[in-house]
Order: sequence, then C-alpha cells, then structure tokens
Amino acid sequence: MARKPPAAVGLLAAVVGGYMYWTSDERRIARLLDDVVDAVSQGEGESGVAGLAEIASLTPHLAPEVEIDVSPPPSAVLRGAQDVVSMVGRLRAVFPVVQLTLPDPRISVADDDTAQVTGAATMLMRDKAGAEAVESRQVVISLQERDGRWVIVYVSTSST
Repeated sequence: MARKPPAAVGLLAAVVGGYMYWTSDERRIARLLDDVVDAVSQGEGESGVAGLAEIASLTPHLAPEVEIDVSPPPSAVLRGAQDVVSMVGRLRAVFPVVQLTLPDPRISVADDDTAQVTGAATMLMRDKAGAEAVESRQVVISLQERDGRWVIVYVSTSST
C-alpha cells in the first residue's frame, strides 16, 4: 500500500508536465505554424471544396492587419489577412501541387505577448505540365498573443 502514493504522485507529475509542455506558448506557436503550412500546401488532386476549407482555415492564424514583405526578386508586400488568403487561393488554383516546408523553426517568446520565429522556408510548386519551381527563403515571422491566441502580424523574407 505504501507504494501507491509515490506512483500516483509520479503519474500526476507526468500528466502536469505533459499538459504544461502541450500548452506552452512555444508549442502553441509550433502548432500554428503547422496549420499554416498545411493550409498553404496542397497535393495532387486536393483542390475543390476541401481545398477551399483548407485555405479558409488560414484566416484565424493571421492578424487582420498582417503584412508579408517578400524581398527581391521580385519585391512585394501583401497587406491584410484577406489579401494573404486570396493570394494563397490563387497560388493553389494555378499550381496543382504546392508544398511549403518550414523545418526546425526557431521560436522565441517575449514577456510582452509577442514572439518571433526564424527559419528557412521552402516552397515547391508544380504546374499542370509537371514543371517544378522551388523557392527557398529565410523568414522572420512576428506574432502577437491576442485574446488568448497567437496570430501572425508580420512576415519578412529574404533570399537564402
């Protein structure tokens, strides 16, 4: 009987530790990034209604005033969540295969409800004829916690 309380305490510590890891800001941001990568990416034959739902799932992860600054070449700035979602929709309409990857993002959370993610992103696009284009860029993603959830407020990219 004396061994049950230590086992219960160990189990409780493991559950609490797992919960704290799962709900940590870094983990929540990592899940947000996974969701964004999934919303942008599309495999062969994934268009249609399901594709529209994936694109729409991008909206809650973006601040309404989000800006994406793509450095040369060519230089462009997207402003507003709707413009970003529309651009992703157009990209997925033109390319039947779009694969965005952001392996090993470095997530840094500040005390003022802001965070920054840095890493190397790669986008592979395959057109209907089978021709592929690959674009790799360094990215810096700025996030803010608003109403208990993280949203992307600014993204800058530069050539690798």
